[in-house]
Amino acid sequence: MENTIEIKAADTLLEHGVRVRMGKRRSLVFRQPRIGTLLAISKEFLKMGVDIEKLDGGSVEEAHRLFLQNGRAMARIAAIGWLGSRIKIRLLTSIVSRHLQWRLTPQQLRDIMLLLVTLSGVQDFTNTIRLVQTMTLTAPKNLSPEESGS
Repeated sequence: MENTIEIKAADTLLEHGVRVRMGKRRSLVFRQPRIGTLLAISKEFLKMGVDIEKLDGGSVEEAHRLFLQNGRAMARIAAIGWLGSRIKIRLLTSIVSRHLQWRLTPQQLRDIMLLLVTLSGVQDFTNTIRLVQTMTLTAPKNLSPEESGS
């Protein structure tokens, strides 16, 4: 019963989105990203070239260097996640990301990144890839030579 309630709550969040406040009057609503949006986000993330292993245990100086190198890219990812359509992403990402750079606090940006990861369903994607790989490996193969007609 409790699991069913959690599933319904998650589905409601995915349908209606999650509101992130940017100030007293402004807020952004993030919905579950479509595959095209996820591809755009993934492309931006890979461009950053961040080695996740090196993130833990760094100095304050290293944290500032990392933020300087990747802060704009993180704002671009947040903008892409919010815009959510190919045309909007192509036309408005740079404008919206610059706006977000000056409106979001680091905590709000972190919350948006966590939200995008949660809403993205990347786990579903990796599970799908595993399923397809399993199906391909277990698919029956015809090992007998083909008969040729005369």
